[in-house]
Amino acid sequence: MTVNGFGVFAYDGSPDTAGKTLDYVLTRSDAESGFVQMTALSHVGPAAAYLAALGDWTDPENPKITTQTLFQALIDRVAVARDALAADPDWIDAMDAVSGRDHKDDINRMMDYGLWMSEDFLTRAQSGAFNGYTSQTVADVFYDGNDAAYAIPFNNVMIRTFMLAAMNSVDQFRKMVADNPQIDWKNARVLVQMPIGTNSAAA
Repeated sequence: MTVNGFGVFAYDGSPDTAGKTLDYVLTRSDAESGFVQMTALSHVGPAAAYLAALGDWTDPENPKITTQTLFQALIDRVAVARDALAADPDWIDAMDAVSGRDHKDDINRMMDYGLWMSEDFLTRAQSGAFNGYTSQTVADVFYDGNDAAYAIPFNNVMIRTFMLAAMNSVDQFRKMVADNPQIDWKNARVLVQMPIGTNSAAA
């Protein structure tokens, strides 16, 4: 069995069929599990910090791309995502995410709040409401929620999305074990291959 940055993969070790994939669970980038939706929301947090790091920036190769245009592009995408959530509140029913279906309404409220907070914070930041937009602004106002407008910090939203994705992966792995009684799980050899710094993908 191999555990890596993509998931958990069980292979046949029998002499005649060695290397045959018996079953697997994808723990990253699985569009059918809700992982993409959850991480799309949580990644607004780092995106906000990247915008702060850019400062007053203009792309030297394309002057039409500036920090302000990137601000607007992110705001627009967050707004589209929130509209899509409102239009399809049953989206999680179509996912292979059994662990989340009983909490669908709570998950939708959490995602709607996170998207609303993101759009509100970014819009205020773009308009200069914070008297300077720095990484400290992102940390204090957005991540930690030190602002009267935000009842729940975005850190809480990000951690919840991580935990929901992880919980679903655990549930899928439990199911994989239950569905494959022919595998000698007690004597399975496990290779964990997850080098630091490999959490990246080519465009």
